[in-house]
Amino acid sequence: MAKRLSKEQSDATMNERIIEIATKLFADKGYQAVSTREIADSLGINISTFHYHTGGKSNLYKSVIESLYQGELHVLNRPVLDFKQEDFQDKEKVSKTLLIALEGFLDLMLKDPHRSHLYVRRWLEWPDELMQQEVKVTLKTFQPLKDFLEKSKLEGSIRNVDTSIFIRSFLWMTYGYFITGIIDWKNWVSDPFKKKNMNAFKEYMRDYTQRMLFENV
Repeated sequence: MAKRLSKEQSDATMNERIIEIATKLFADKGYQAVSTREIADSLGINISTFHYHTGGKSNLYKSVIESLYQGELHVLNRPVLDFKQEDFQDKEKVSKTLLIALEGFLDLMLKDPHRSHLYVRRWLEWPDELMQQEVKVTLKTFQPLKDFLEKSKLEGSIRNVDTSIFIRSFLWMTYGYFITGIIDWKNWVSDPFKKKNMNAFKEYMRDYTQRMLFENV
């Protein structure tokens, strides 16, 4: 006989499903264009059940963003957790650790085809009542990477570049890649999830990072 789920387990499973469906809808259409009715219908639940689990569309969107950025914070921060102050003087160690973090970010994006679309749509929708909270979560996510680069720069392990511009450039190249892929000179866009394309993009990002931060140091 199948084991019956507890109410807590059932709620957790439903919440995960809601986050999954809402992420896809927000990515496909944008936050403003998606209604609570559409999300509820996609889940096969009524509005009352939807509000019970989410507290409304704005609260649901905050949960979606926090869920996405929690994963990104983990992959960006994990490689530098054991970094000691003297490690920032080691150019090779800084380079290796940074590439692990950035490629971890790419691998995370690779697992979820909706992230890039959701982020870009949101930036086109700003400003709105969710902007302040979303900015707060975003800055928290990328601050450890910023701190890592700044400490490396102070120790002379990377070039004297604007680390904020580097991070912004990396993010926009990444999001752009996952939306359109590399250029296909017959169709303009290509499949970013195709292994050959992904490997080519990763190689490009390694070379870009090396040239921007470490060349001639």
